[in-house]
Amino acid sequence: MGFGIMFFGCILLAETAGTELAGFLLMYFGMRVACEHCDCFVLPKKLCYAGMALSAVKLAMQIAGFFEITLMNATAEGFFASVYTAFMVFFYAAFFVGIAKIADETGLPSITSMAYSNIVLSSLLMVLSRVCYALVSFAPAELLGEHKAQVLGTAMLLPIVVMVLSAVLVFRCYMRICLEGDEDMEQKKNSFKSPVEFYEKDRFKRQNTQSKNIHHKKKK
Repeated sequence: MGFGIMFFGCILLAETAGTELAGFLLMYFGMRVACEHCDCFVLPKKLCYAGMALSAVKLAMQIAGFFEITLMNATAEGFFASVYTAFMVFFYAAFFVGIAKIADETGLPSITSMAYSNIVLSSLLMVLSRVCYALVSFAPAELLGEHKAQVLGTAMLLPIVVMVLSAVLVFRCYMRICLEGDEDMEQKKNSFKSPVEFYEKDRFKRQNTQSKNIHHKKKK
């Protein structure tokens, strides 16, 4: 269904790593696979094009800043950052609605509820992150005082929280939603043994081997 690809795409969408372009690429390919089986991700798949364009501009600005090259003045950068945040709020909302639809169609109410909750949480956290960035950039020094570093850290942390919420939701979809005819997939996944089980099995084999050797010696 493409959820495995989308999972890695979600992880790369964290705004602090500069990997958003790769994240949108993976999200697009994952949604393209999903759209072969349902129409729940048609809108967010189209939004990936805009996401790739915006994240490419953002990456160019980050690279230019590393080399101390100015591509935009402070006002333009602030406007672009606000547009990017607004887009991410809309993208996440469309993405979570798509997940809610497919979860509802497959009879998974807990995933549906989590998807709708993520719409509210992600919107609040993304907006709060942008407010924190604005405070660090434009607020008078005496307003933040010694707390400027904490405010900046909060601004950087909140998009990561949104990424975690998104990745957890997509991983739940990956574990629970499958194509028709693959209903035994979960049973196959649960057939994998833990290291402890492998150890116990190996110990049991060694004990049997030793008992056989002892029995063989007695016969001699």
